[in-house]
Amino acid sequence: MVFCRSGDLFLDDLAYDDFFSVASQLGQPVFLHPQLPSAAIRDASYRGFDPMTDLALATYGWGWHMDAATVALRLILRGTFDRHPELQIVLGHWGEMLLFWLDRADSHSRTAGLQRSVTDRIRSNFHCWWYGTQGALTCCVGACLGRWGSGGPRMVRMCVGL
Repeated sequence: MVFCRSGDLFLDDLAYDDFFSVASQLGQPVFLHPQLPSAAIRDASYRGFDPMTDLALATYGWGWHMDAATVALRLILRGTFDRHPELQIVLGHWGEMLLFWLDRADSHSRTAGLQRSVTDRIRSNFHCWWYGTQGALTCCVGACLGRWGSGGPRMVRMCVGL
């Protein structure tokens, strides 16, 4: 399990390429765990409310998940899986928002010159952990689970536990 960045350095930075290479060679999945967004991001996006609302918005209410989804997308767009095609990543909390945005995220595949689409990489290199819905298993989550986890050509590997 790793956080999505160290200081201001995101995991997609080539400084971490050896880490991903070794994880891939050992066949060990890497669990990307959300963390508190950086102070700059918190100032720009999550401040201006009372302290508890600031914190909730920056963490469990939005920021954790946005942070982890962004890093997962950055790993794909940086070509991490083109260099390490066997690398496996685990995302928690319903795929950290990314599954809800795959249609939009796929538009980046051509722009970034990827060998495969974002959705393809999510299907082959990610495990989306649906454990820990914390009572938030809504119809929206259910629809996403049905779309991406129901088998067939769009299946995303999921670990489900409520």
